[in-house]
Amino acid sequence: MTRLAALALAVLALAACTPRDRNTWHPAPPGGESPARVQRPNEAAPRRTAVVFAPVAIGALAEAWPDASEKFTYDLADRIDVLGAKADADGLAATGLPVSDDAAWRAWPVEGTSGADLIVLTVVQSIERKDAPAAAQGGRPITCTTIIEMRALDAYGNVVFAKRGRGDWTGVPSPKFPGPEAKPESKTAWEACSNAVGALLEFLEKRNEAVAAGPAPTAEQLVDVEIASDPIGADVLVDGIFRGNTPCTLKLPVKRQAIRIERSGHAPWERVMVPDAGMKIRPALEKK
Repeated sequence: MTRLAALALAVLALAACTPRDRNTWHPAPPGGESPARVQRPNEAAPRRTAVVFAPVAIGALAEAWPDASEKFTYDLADRIDVLGAKADADGLAATGLPVSDDAAWRAWPVEGTSGADLIVLTVVQSIERKDAPAAAQGGRPITCTTIIEMRALDAYGNVVFAKRGRGDWTGVPSPKFPGPEAKPESKTAWEACSNAVGALLEFLEKRNEAVAAGPAPTAEQLVDVEIASDPIGADVLVDGIFRGNTPCTLKLPVKRQAIRIERSGHAPWERVMVPDAGMKIRPALEKK
């Protein structure tokens, strides 16, 4: 058995032993701490970063496996929990939050996210399956590819991580494993999710290394940006997330991000920029 295969089996075994209630997210009450973050017996200290997974939007996978959303949501949280020691990350599943592709995520804050450090949205974007003609002997060969998108939002609703994952499978399904989790669509969807969450762990590890090398980022590193428009009442989206209507003042991190201002009947205004203190954005929207 290869070292990689042994590691995969170990991860699955550990995840299977993780009590579900241990990895279930509960939002923090006003002025308090999430019950999911309370130190447990035999635990040195809770990990610093609470990584909360919203229900996976499984898209076309629902035809093959209707219950995959909850299963995948907990499995992704388990993967963070088992492999996230270096990233100092605690994986938690929040099946009570809106599904990852729900329109509720275009506004911020979203109820139920209080106390989370990162909220992860996972969407199955496409599943392509091709069935070859049946062979003279044996079953019908199948080729399947799944693409998913994973995004992580910080406590202010900003997109801090985005990754597409891909899963591929070619072969003949075994009649010995007839369950929905053994279908090609399910296998490739999980592989795509697993690849993306691996990239998320790498992102968290590198972020921790950067913090260790210098001062930790704080809320003071956010800057006030005044946003207005002519006419007023336009939607303001930051990295695709709705943040309010003009005129408004937003607290934004000092990093590259896409700011879009749009209003019905007018051409949208969009720029990629790095905000700085005192910045004022006041575009005149042209009528279509």
